[in-house]
Amino acid sequence: MIAESTFENLGVSIGGKLVYCADSIGLDLSTDEIEASCKRSGKDKNYLPGSRSATAKADGVMTTATNDASGDGATDATDNVTSENIIDSWQAGTIFDFTFGSDKEGEAKYACKGFFTSVSLSASVGDVGKYSTSIRLNLPLVKTINPA
Repeated sequence: MIAESTFENLGVSIGGKLVYCADSIGLDLSTDEIEASCKRSGKDKNYLPGSRSATAKADGVMTTATNDASGDGATDATDNVTSENIIDSWQAGTIFDFTFGSDKEGEAKYACKGFFTSVSLSASVGDVGKYSTSIRLNLPLVKTINPA
């Protein structure tokens, strides 16, 4: 039986900390193609898989976490990555531990190293600010299954 993973069970972690207030996450995997056609192929082209690459993205609401973890909706700056941390990591060129996947028991998550290649911040008068990031991943992705 295949269980459904919803957004509430998926997340991106950077350095072991969940990206705080991410409302959209993504993982893009690609493989270069090597043409392996020969005369015997005729007009049909043949290909082999080549180098692989991976990028990820996390978009969300700009926040400043506090160390007050009491009450509804409170946050803990110790356990979350905020937009401020993202800017600092980008500026420093920090290579961090990256994890993409579910926190549900029995489901998979993938880990590797990564760094921010772009960070975009925007805000309108009277609105909450937003951030958008692109993360280059250093392969391979290491798969683990969450324990029961």
